[in-house]
Amino acid sequence: MSSVRDWATGFAVIGTILLGPIIAFLTVVAAEVLIDFLKERAVIAAIAVCAVVAGIIGWVLLWLLFRRMSPYRVFLWVFFRRLTNTSD
Repeated sequence: MSSVRDWATGFAVIGTILLGPIIAFLTVVAAEVLIDFLKERAVIAAIAVCAVVAGIIGWVLLWLLFRRMSPYRVFLWVFFRRLTNTSD
């Protein structure tokens, strides 16, 4: 008899195959809604989209920078960087 890990892997693959078209459809619907929103309120929507994209890029860059550091080292890095910032 197969192990639980083999069964779980099989169910995950089957679930992904079965739910793939649903996820693709929902992605297309979300893109259409975003496009309609951008057409109706172009300036406000553009600012909102740019803000969200900038936030996501910043989060990813910080995650890449700090993922291998312990939380204590991250705190020290941020704290001492603020103390030694002389650009103000």
